[in-house]
Amino acid sequence: MMKRSIYYLIGLLAGMALWSCSDDALYDKDDGFDGDCTISASLTFQAEDVDLGSRSAGDLIQNIQTLHVLVYDTQGALVKCYSHDELNDFVNTDNQDNRDDQSLGDDKAGRATFSLTLPRGRYHIYAVANVPDLHTRSKDIATRDKLKAIRFAWDGKRVANNSQMFGVFSTSGSPSATDENPIVLNKANLTVKSWLKRLASKVTVAFDGSDLYDNIEIYIKDIRIKDIPKNCTLGLPNTPGDAGDSNGMKRYETENGVIADGEVRIVNEDLPEDDNSLYPAQFYHVCNNKHRYGGKGDEGSDQSILDKTHAHTAESLYFFENMQGKGKEKYQSIDGEKIWYPEPVEGDLQSGWKDHKPYGTYVEVSGIYRNRTTTTVGKIVYRFMLGQDIDTDYDARRNTHYKLTLAFHGNGNEADWHIDFDEDPGIYVVSPQYISYLYNKEMQMDVKVVGDIDPEYGLKAEILQETSWKPWGDGSEDFPTPSTDFYSQIPVFNDGPWNAFLSLRQSVDTKVEDPAYNDQPSYSVPCDTKYNQDYWKDKKRGTRTYYPDGKPDDYGTDPDYKYSVQQGEGSSLFSIHLFTRAKELVTKTGFSGNNPYYSYPRHGKIRFSAKLKDGTQLSKEVDIIQVRRVVNPKGVWRSHDNQEDFHVTLMRLPQEDATNFVPFTSEGPWYAEVIKGEAYFELETTPIGRDDGATERGKRIEGDSEHLIDFKIKFKGTYASNEVHCGLVKVRYHNYTCEHVIMVRQGYAPITMDGGARSDDNPAWGSFNVYSLTGGYKKGKYTADFVESPLFEGSYFRWNNVNAILASNNDKVGFGEDGTNARFDVIDWNDQHKTMLWRDIVGGDDDWEINNDGARVARYEDFEKLLSTTGSNIEKAYGVLYGDGATETATAVADALGYDDATGGASIKGMRGCFVFHSDTGNNIFFPIGKSGHGRRKSGRGKTDAVGDEGSGEANMDGVLRYAQRHAVFKERKEYTLALGKDYNGGVEYMPMFYDLYKRYGAVYWLERPGGPGAVSGDRTKGHTAWDINYFTMGFESFENGAIGALNGIKGFDQSDACLMRVVYTK
Repeated sequence: MMKRSIYYLIGLLAGMALWSCSDDALYDKDDGFDGDCTISASLTFQAEDVDLGSRSAGDLIQNIQTLHVLVYDTQGALVKCYSHDELNDFVNTDNQDNRDDQSLGDDKAGRATFSLTLPRGRYHIYAVANVPDLHTRSKDIATRDKLKAIRFAWDGKRVANNSQMFGVFSTSGSPSATDENPIVLNKANLTVKSWLKRLASKVTVAFDGSDLYDNIEIYIKDIRIKDIPKNCTLGLPNTPGDAGDSNGMKRYETENGVIADGEVRIVNEDLPEDDNSLYPAQFYHVCNNKHRYGGKGDEGSDQSILDKTHAHTAESLYFFENMQGKGKEKYQSIDGEKIWYPEPVEGDLQSGWKDHKPYGTYVEVSGIYRNRTTTTVGKIVYRFMLGQDIDTDYDARRNTHYKLTLAFHGNGNEADWHIDFDEDPGIYVVSPQYISYLYNKEMQMDVKVVGDIDPEYGLKAEILQETSWKPWGDGSEDFPTPSTDFYSQIPVFNDGPWNAFLSLRQSVDTKVEDPAYNDQPSYSVPCDTKYNQDYWKDKKRGTRTYYPDGKPDDYGTDPDYKYSVQQGEGSSLFSIHLFTRAKELVTKTGFSGNNPYYSYPRHGKIRFSAKLKDGTQLSKEVDIIQVRRVVNPKGVWRSHDNQEDFHVTLMRLPQEDATNFVPFTSEGPWYAEVIKGEAYFELETTPIGRDDGATERGKRIEGDSEHLIDFKIKFKGTYASNEVHCGLVKVRYHNYTCEHVIMVRQGYAPITMDGGARSDDNPAWGSFNVYSLTGGYKKGKYTADFVESPLFEGSYFRWNNVNAILASNNDKVGFGEDGTNARFDVIDWNDQHKTMLWRDIVGGDDDWEINNDGARVARYEDFEKLLSTTGSNIEKAYGVLYGDGATETATAVADALGYDDATGGASIKGMRGCFVFHSDTGNNIFFPIGKSGHGRRKSGRGKTDAVGDEGSGEANMDGVLRYAQRHAVFKERKEYTLALGKDYNGGVEYMPMFYDLYKRYGAVYWLERPGGPGAVSGDRTKGHTAWDINYFTMGFESFENGAIGALNGIKGFDQSDACLMRVVYTK
């Protein structure tokens, strides 16, 4: 078990205004003392503030509950003790707030007045509050010395009972008046005043992390007052101690000793003992920016927090006066380097323990310290010995409000504080670690081994079995438990980390495919394949050894085997890399290294182990969280003559069915950088993205920890209509461990992906989907008319039929609704708007032909070149594109995903879809999937897409708006096998990612003609006639004949679906 503690003595500044005066004679020496004197008396109590910078409220010990006035003669003998009901005209106004300054301090917290008639003479008069039985304690009050020597024991069960007060009456009205001289009553009327002082004092503790370094987090668990006096004298200085106990080892036993534990204020009640569960958004902490004054969430950066923490009614810790006098200097070090007392030992005053004041009272702040930079995590304790200054005073006086501000500096453990730092042998690493939601990405993490490591054993890493493909949450606010509506609960066949996202070695392939099924459609792979596991073990994705000398392990041919090791005194710091896996882990299974879930992260665990030279075995498990998929925003496009800025705020969906996106903060610093296209685009900071609020502009900008990932993309100019400029903006957040890429483009003219000249083999992709086909009918040639915005999905076409089914129909015959008898709004070959039944929009039996100059409908070969194969420089991204009219990231889901302007007008709305981009040129194109998210209308008649349900459900419906083939949750294999009467190659226990595919999003795009494996020229029943874009699983592959259906003789492809269409340009 890790045992670490850091002890600090905080230097604090004490400021206190002290009054000094004595009573002068107020009478003529010739005056006599005959007759009586009526005195008008007032009592006020005021705590003196000492700015040193619970369960008990700050005004808990405040009011006068009972009052006694005691009169003594000049010999010190009691004349009379008056209770408050014996006083004339007694008025107690202490329940009112009479403070002069109500924002801070205890200035005038209460007041009482009365009158009293005494024979003229010289007297010492005292006030005692909140000692109800005082008048019955005749022996204790017989003389004024005995009165002042009365002791009261601390009541730890009910702090409000420690409210005793003592005051000396004087004619001067000074709070510091003494009883050295008596009051002279030599006239008929005299005014006197007493400032009551509580025996108890209080301390409030605030925090200031302004001077901390980046990546330092201090999680405060609790604040305690320690070694408080057992009792306190009523009117004499209270000095706990025992002459026979010089080293303080009997301080808890002696009668005039101290109590080990006073009050405690819990700051983080649920602060975990396991540092793996520390999340800045969930727990109160101090850092150098957003929570510099302590807090979580949006709290912590306002300096008024200090004032509120030290306010009169703020939570306070109470204690009796403890006067320990002057002592040694409290600093641990004057020069910040040489530590005077590096190893304090209890009872050994020469070791510097308690600054040589064994009976002194101190404040203790405990918590967990985390330094992400040096991989230091552990329990921490800060201690401050109370006194009147930061140097040598150890008098914790009565009736004082100590305002303690714990100001952290540098690493939070600088040498000018007392430090006892023991780092036991062990493996230390910040946990959790975050990794990108994207596939084939990497992050760096540091692992520190304390101890003399065995160089031959090294540091071993193993990805544990619980690393999963599933969405994950721990029930916290940041990570809510995933709804079971969105993933299967059925046990998965041969499940393990090989189906998940995490790897200890770099992936270079976009797809992991069983070589036995090369060039075959994914559905042909057996559902019970174990290739993912075989590949995992063969490529050693889940195990690795890192050696202190940096040599490769037994899989040294891996191109990324290098890592770095820094050797320190008794420790080794390993800087290693973790990786996300390929986009498709055997396409048939649906597993992916890319997190498909918008609202939930995924979770993994790594066990690190090491052995020391003395044989000690060390082990540490670390949580790895693959962050939520970020889709908003994913792209920002502008027309050629529009250079309007776009304000980026990275957002995520808090729940799958949420109606609003929410921004999130970065745990650790973040940056954004233009990695392609810097000649045309630049970035600018915003005040909410960084702590200093400064504005900077350039290729790269940086933001601060626990701030929103927020900045502006600026377009540098305008260009001719045939010019196109593309770029890529890379964002790294969560201490630079997670990556998000934003596609940027200005100009909508067609472009080739590699930037080369157009040709039939290297066509330029158009930016607009097809809106209508006019000038011909079925088998003739026709002209393609295009939408006017790259965000709009265009129209839906049945195979080889020119009637354009408008996207506006999606608002009338929506998702999952039967369109068999619906009349769809269409544009016919003659450019006429009309309505038609689905069965009248019959698919033809020919290829798609258009007569636009130099253009054709995209072919299989064109899409194939967009596949992200090894070494192709072609990559995919799935998310929201914004165009002209959008100047900031939309919050409402309806706005972010809802662009539907057929005229191409400017809009604040965005559109989701698939980006394809070239990592070298930055060129990017976009395939929208439509406002509904379902870029396909299905024809159900005669199809067997809903296995086992051919006679019911959507198998009997036409024109259904649904991207997926199936229309219900994916079931177990046995259910389909039973329904079909033969073995079925699939089931949710093999392909859990497809559990709710029936409602997931995507689109299908037509190909010009059949292509790919099995294609036969002129025969549309063979080969591939459509392209499938799966927005959820991030699939991008040919669809064979799943959309065209079967040929029905002279009726043509009357079972055809209606899909979207894109053209390319060859010249």
